[in-house]
Order: sequence, then structure tokens, then C-alpha cells
Amino acid sequence: MKRYSHGIDRRAYTTAPHNHEQSARKCISTSAQTTREIGNRSRMKRQLSLIAAGWGFILVLLFIYTDLQMPKEVSNSDYLMTYHTAGQLVREGNARQLYPPADATSFIDTDFDKAAHRILPLLPARATAEYMYMPLIAGLFVPFSFLPLGYSILAWQILSLIAVAYSAFLISSHASQTDEASNLDIAAGWISLTLIPLALSIWIGQLSVIYGLLPLVGGLYFVFKRKDMLGGLVWSLAVLKPQFFIVAAMMTFGLATARRFKPMIGIACGIIAIITINLVLFSPDLFREWLTTLKLADAVYSDTKFGVNTQLATSLPRSIILLLPVEQHAVFKPLIYALYSRRYRTVFRQQIDQVTSA
Repeated sequence: MKRYSHGIDRRAYTTAPHNHEQSARKCISTSAQTTREIGNRSRMKRQLSLIAAGWGFILVLLFIYTDLQMPKEVSNSDYLMTYHTAGQLVREGNARQLYPPADATSFIDTDFDKAAHRILPLLPARATAEYMYMPLIAGLFVPFSFLPLGYSILAWQILSLIAVAYSAFLISSHASQTDEASNLDIAAGWISLTLIPLALSIWIGQLSVIYGLLPLVGGLYFVFKRKDMLGGLVWSLAVLKPQFFIVAAMMTFGLATARRFKPMIGIACGIIAIITINLVLFSPDLFREWLTTLKLADAVYSDTKFGVNTQLATSLPRSIILLLPVEQHAVFKPLIYALYSRRYRTVFRQQIDQVTSA
């Protein structure tokens, strides 16, 4: 076999170009396949975003139509019956009408119920209005009480949609490790509206998005950024919507087990500030009346004789509690919830580990 002067096999020179050509073709094929896959995913994302945006646009039109063209139906919404009425009572200087007397056994024919029927002339006579939030919430709705009824709820719905969009931005910006808005943020906002309970919550004007979802997501965002004190302060705002505050409190205690105590300090400082604002703007007596109202609300919404729809209970603990006699609720409620919480301890521990390792 003939060799070149450097001792290299001559066939290497004849086969090398062929091997390089095969490698180049393989790389080109792989690159083309990857490009097609990226293109397909991009098209699917665009199509999904367009579908979600179309659904969101339909929802907005539905909000506008019902708010402005169906005043009788919208009068029965949570927003007008509760929050708009509460804001108007505070504006009129009748904050003492927010809560029933201490000896009340139901919300029927209370001062607040009568005020709601006065403010909402189209409210059905059988409807019972009640207000169970702290006085500060009523004060926050004073600006909305200056608007006509339909425009008042529409303004709140728009703010709720903005809160959903901002929550989606915080989540997606953490996922993409950037603080700049992107198409992903816009798509996430629209896609979240395909969750029917969320859409219905915004439609009837509940507090869940602005005073629940937004503080919860905002606090989690800052905790992921290692700004624990600020995260705790933001989480404290969820006390305005206590159902969401439970989640924030659980996250705080979980972080404390990992020696991250600043979220707990932030929540404590925030709650103290909220209580102080309530006492300064209103009165200690009114704040005590609110606490008494919580006891009444727990009794009313745990007793089937007041028309509680047991088939609509959305959690297993509540379903079990509603099956028990009312006089036994105080004894068994803590036990049932404690046993149920143990079921999710492992999952919760995994979530805390994910937050602390971020």
C-alpha cells in the first residue's frame, strides 16, 4: 500500500470528504427537523393564544352587555349587593349599618339588607344582602359608589382583568427569568380566563382576584426573588380575602421551617398596619361588630335551615361538616380540617422545598 511521506494512509484523503459530506447532510437534516418542530410549537402557541384571546374578548363583551343592558339581573350580583352598597353607606356616613346587631340570628331585614334594597331598587324582594368583610374594604369601595350601578361593576371588572393580567405577567416573568413583558405574558392572561370559575368570579364582581390572587402571586414572586420581607408584606394584603390568606400563612410557616423568617415578619407587620388603619379610619366598636358578624356568618352558612346548598360544597371537609348536627360543628370542625390537612403535608413540603431552593 502506498503511503504519503508523512506515513498517512492514502485512503483517508479519499474517504474523508465523503464522511464530511454525510455529517453535513445529517446536521442539515437535524437542523431542519428542529426548525420544523419549533415552527409547529410556535404555530400551536399562536393558535392557542388566539382562541384564548377570542374567549376573553367574548367575556368582555358579555360583561359590558349585562352591566349596561340587564340592570335587573346585575342588581343581584355579589358586587352590587355587597361592595357597592357598603361603599355607599360609608360615603353617606352610615357605616354603623354595615353589620347586624350582636343578638341577630340571621341577616334578613338587617339595616344593611334594607339599605341594599334602597340602593338597588331592582333587587328581588326575596334576596338577602349581607356584608361580612372588615370596615376597610367598605371604605375602599367609596370611589366606586359615585358611579352609576352598571358602570360601577364594570369598572371593578376591568380592574379585576388588569389584576389577572399582572398576575400572569409575574408568573410568566419568573418562568422566563426576565422582568420584561412578552407574548407569553399576554397569552397567559387570556388563557387564565378560560378557567370558568375565575371568569364567573370576575363577572359577578367578587374580591377574589384583586384582594386574593394578586397578593398571593405577588408575594410569591418576591419570595422567589429572595425579597422575603416585601413578599410577606404583599401576602398580608390577602387578609382582606381570608380564603387566600390561609395559603399565604401556610407558605409563611413552611418558609419559617427553612429558617426564612422575614416573610412571617412581613405578614405580621402588614396585618398590624391593616388593623391600625381600620381602627383609625373607623372605630374599635365597628371593628368588634365585624368580628361578631363573622361568628354569625359561620353559624348561618353552616346550618341547612338557612338554605345552604350542601350539594354545592366544593371541599370534602365542608361536605362532612354539613352532614353533622349544627351543635357539633364547633367540636368536630378543627379535627376534620386537621386530619384533612395531613393528607397534603407531603405535597406542601415539596412546594416549600421548591420555593426555598429557587
